[in-house]
Amino acid sequence: MEESRVALPLDFYSSEGELTLAIIDAVHGHQKLAENGLLHHDVSFSNILLSAEYNHKLNRRTGFLVDLDLPTDDAEEILANETNSIDAQSPVSTSSCVSDQHTTATKANISLSNRRRR
Repeated sequence: MEESRVALPLDFYSSEGELTLAIIDAVHGHQKLAENGLLHHDVSFSNILLSAEYNHKLNRRTGFLVDLDLPTDDAEEILANETNSIDAQSPVSTSSCVSDQHTTATKANISLSNRRRR
């Protein structure tokens, strides 16, 4: 019986662009969760996966968040409390997210701007 995969770890990215867009996809997914009052609580390299199938409409594989075991529905309260918030202006180097074999291939920095809540 042939094994079928739905998703792959980020280690299997095929280009810097694919890796960057997969991380952006996961950030957008996290934003949608937050807009609906949920916080993921464990966004990490191991909790972002690449779709196994190529999306021909987008001309790439997509990234998405997994491991939604710990989300909470108190996003507004947590985000309002500065002691629990993340400094979103600190740049996150994608090279710190990938395994050693890909570290030299990825030099781009992704930074998220603080956004005011409604």
